[in-house]
Amino acid sequence: MRDNLLRHLKWTVCLCYPDEIIVFSGTFDDHLQRLRSVQDAGLVLNPKKCVFGSQQIKILGHLVSEEGIIPDPGKDRAVQNFPVPKNIWNVRSFLGLCSYYSRFIKDCCLKAQPLQELLKNESKFTWGSDRNESFEKLKTALTSEPLRTI
Repeated sequence: MRDNLLRHLKWTVCLCYPDEIIVFSGTFDDHLQRLRSVQDAGLVLNPKKCVFGSQQIKILGHLVSEEGIIPDPGKDRAVQNFPVPKNIWNVRSFLGLCSYYSRFIKDCCLKAQPLQELLKNESKFTWGSDRNESFEKLKTALTSEPLRTI
């Protein structure tokens, strides 16, 4: 229903996600007008869930600002503490995380190749130094500066 109400505003005035609506603008006056447009479309803003006049926001695991998009720095601890995979499911989970942020990691596919090999159907789970090196390189790439911005 919300998408239908905002269909004429999406991508020009706001972005819609399942739990959030992001209204963006270049100036404060434009922002007020865009907020009015969202309200005129029939949506009610909950002040407890609103952030106004912010130069950056955290959304979908990313930090978005006028400088670009980077992975949420708050995720660093989770990545640093990610345990060495003990089975295929752990490898899939870690590679899923890497895949989500792959646009920020130079040569992500090359760094992940030893781990990707484990996902082949005929592969038996064996953890050697090459896989450990791949795992550590990816963790370092995800938590070290400079990450590429988009």
